[in-house]
Amino acid sequence: MARIGLPRLPVALKERTGKQAPTYQICYNGAVAGLFPAHFERNRWTVDEADLDAIALALGLVPIKAQRQSASSRRVAA
Repeated sequence: MARIGLPRLPVALKERTGKQAPTYQICYNGAVAGLFPAHFERNRWTVDEADLDAIALALGLVPIKAQRQSASSRRVAA
């Protein structure tokens, strides 16, 4: 499983969601508070790439995949 260092998390979330990335400080505070899955090893915070969607939701972002599903369900309902 690929790990992403916390300093790179904002860019990874922006690429995943297409929305404005949260700041590093917001990501750090979320990791420390246990808001999303994160690992602290050898004095370094990392997250699993597989957890990016869960992290995005925890920080109030909606992954692009979920946005597309929502848009397609609106079209079907109309």
